[in-house]
Amino acid sequence: MSLTNDPKRDRRSIRIPGFDYSGAGAYFVTICTYHRQPLFGVIVTDPMPGMSLSHAGRIVEDHWRQITAHRPSVALDTFVVMPNHIHGIVWLLPQTTDGQQAQVTEDRSAPVPGSLASVIRSFKAGVTSAVHRLGLQYGPIWQRNYYESVIRNERELTAVRRYIIENPLKWTFDPDNPINRRHS
Repeated sequence: MSLTNDPKRDRRSIRIPGFDYSGAGAYFVTICTYHRQPLFGVIVTDPMPGMSLSHAGRIVEDHWRQITAHRPSVALDTFVVMPNHIHGIVWLLPQTTDGQQAQVTEDRSAPVPGSLASVIRSFKAGVTSAVHRLGLQYGPIWQRNYYESVIRNERELTAVRRYIIENPLKWTFDPDNPINRRHS
């Protein structure tokens, strides 16, 4: 179904049709930088393998950790900031304050309050604002949209946590590593 007659804005949604992304549960999220630019730091191997965050990378990490301070209905799990993307597990907690869950809407102009999309949109906007304010990057920081998977059981949760933790160790072979994209 087309939302507009403009081919540049008429993109297929990557969301599960009809799924309530404001519902309580765990979601594995990946957010990539614009054109996969390595803005957030570099992978180091000495003394231990891991990320060495740039100033922008520290801003990303700080804003990610602050999500729960602004959204009491959200809990964070394992996450990692990579050179050009982040991975994290976001838990949307059951809404108990007014007894109502946010309703799914067909209006795609703005995310449903309390939904995964509203959490990610606020996070991306906060990082972009801070990075621009400090003059660390001009222009877009993030690619449009983000990737998510619904985590349906404990086995999947364990596998996603392991994937996130091991991600820096596998950077050499990662298709998002700019070195690998040049040679493919």
